Amino acid sequence: MNALIIDDSKAQRALLIAYIKSYESTAVIYQAGSSTDAMAKVREIPHLDFITLDQNLDRKSGTDLVPLIREQLPNAHIVMITTQCTKEIKGLIVDYDIELVCKPVQPNNLKRYFL
Repeated sequence: MNALIIDDSKAQRALLIAYIKSYESTAVIYQAGSSTDAMAKVREIPHLDFITLDQNLDRKSGTDLVPLIREQLPNAHIVMITTQCTKEIKGLIVDYDIELVCKPVQPNNLKRYFL
């Protein structure tokens, strides 16, 4: 399994990596700390199975990136992780077939995606 963690917080990325590794020890996990880096990784890595995406990034928001990521990776499982569980973000769930997890993330919030 190849995963991409997109979050501007190093601490949050480290936490998510630890959670994913506890569910799937053989996972290859990539990281992106900005929207620019995220899109570069999406273009460079041909097969990403699982992506976590923060809403609050630098130049583009998570909601801005979802359609761009979905265009490149139509089969990837995308989970938006945010403190902003708004109607706009909830609309993306339907429009782009993503999941939503509200912060703070607990270990079991993501475990179901790896069972």
